[in-house]
Amino acid sequence: MSSKSIPEQRLQEKFTETFEKRPLNTVLRRLGERFDITIILDNRVGDKAKTEVSVAFRNDVTLWGALRILAEMADLRAVLVDGVVFVTTPASADAFSKKS
Repeated sequence: MSSKSIPEQRLQEKFTETFEKRPLNTVLRRLGERFDITIILDNRVGDKAKTEVSVAFRNDVTLWGALRILAEMADLRAVLVDGVVFVTTPASADAFSKKS
């Protein structure tokens, strides 16, 4: 059996999908449903959750890379916490990094 958990394996999958001027929270929800993983958008990010993003992923980036890019587009950060992707403020992401 692999030492990686199912969510961690899914984060390494490459995929194709396009989003045009879609709110970040909608895109994150769609990707979470598509890959059957939990993605939590921190309530403290406020209006940044509604930041419109336009991206075209062409099977050349992993889901984890895509999530980090999407978060960055809204001045946020994605961190992996016990198999869950948590999209939060840079300060909160730094705090998680220091705890791990």
